[in-house]
Amino acid sequence: LKAGSFDALRDNEPMPVTLRVARQDGYTQVVDRKVVYLVKTGTDEVRALESTCTHLGCRTSYDRAQQRIVCPCHGGQFGIDGSVKGGPPPF
Repeated sequence: LKAGSFDALRDNEPMPVTLRVARQDGYTQVVDRKVVYLVKTGTDEVRALESTCTHLGCRTSYDRAQQRIVCPCHGGQFGIDGSVKGGPPPF
């Protein structure tokens, strides 16, 4: 899926983007909206991370000061590589 412009991404800084993903639900086609973080990790690499916390499914946000993705519900913290850094999310 095309998610955005490579040139608009900053090195090692997650940028949230909304994707529209079509799926078949019986006879109906449904379009789901999914928010992911795009992280430029090199001169030609981009990693996509799910924005949903792995603990209970809350929406996360990027905290630039801490350089972490944080969950407001229970204090989950993730690195920009997607690794769990703290809180209740499973490691």
